[in-house]
Amino acid sequence: MNEMVTKTEDNRIINLQFRVNEEEMKRIKERQAQVEILNRSAYLRKMALNGICIRVDIKELNKAGYLLSSISNNMNQYVKQANATGSIYLEDINYLKEKYSELIQVYGEVLSQLIKLDESIN
Repeated sequence: MNEMVTKTEDNRIINLQFRVNEEEMKRIKERQAQVEILNRSAYLRKMALNGICIRVDIKELNKAGYLLSSISNNMNQYVKQANATGSIYLEDINYLKEKYSELIQVYGEVLSQLIKLDESIN
């Protein structure tokens, strides 16, 4: 491996160079694409320093974020209405409880997948 010293804007002054064959380059490109790191230097640096790159794409996490936002909006609207009218509706409370339970279930699924991921790495 060759080293060259050159100062850059981000204070990285050592340039590492190494050679790979065509098959290795193909695998590097495939793995880089899998974790969606566009900059090859950033990908190789991350792999060299950490030994692993993981892209977590859990659809349940997106669903949980949506539910959390929805519940927050509904609760804000409900509180405003309750303050304005001075009354509370059991139907509204049950709806919020139902959505909250759904959110807890989705977060449980996300947590389960993250635990599986952690177990597969360690």
